[in-house]
Amino acid sequence: MNRPHPHFDDKGTFDWHTDLAEALELARKDGKRLLIGYGRGQCGQCRSLVQSVLPRTEIAESIERGFVLLAADCDSAQAEVEELALKLENATMLPFVLIVDGQGQFIEGFSGVIEPQTLLRALERLSPLEAVPDITPDRTASAAVDADSAAPSSVGTKPQDADRA
Repeated sequence: MNRPHPHFDDKGTFDWHTDLAEALELARKDGKRLLIGYGRGQCGQCRSLVQSVLPRTEIAESIERGFVLLAADCDSAQAEVEELALKLENATMLPFVLIVDGQGQFIEGFSGVIEPQTLLRALERLSPLEAVPDITPDRTASAAVDADSAAPSSVGTKPQDADRA
């Protein structure tokens, strides 16, 4: 059974985590990235993102294939999540959507209203090429090199550049 979002009803579409360490561990284990929804319960745009945008079939499928979800309340976020949110340049409006790798490194993010097609393109571009679980505790050097070479070229893209990608 999926854990619900702490503020909004996505009709059970996703399994929402609220602890960064737990979500990162699962992302690493499953070979996925982390999508952090950073907002607050009183935010109408945050509600719209969780209840109307993310559950759209094509977006939900993309999330399920390549991402673990973390719900973070900006009024009581873990310090590590706040540090990641600060990496989102020119962010002035909630919600923030942060894409993070399995090691907790910021990749890209968005601030404010996110059009569904913009989000879908970003998810497809940022999704790991192969969301394959990492079942070995130590990856060989050649596997690590292969994984690094398969990384998307958009790493580090600023939110304002997302529509131009």
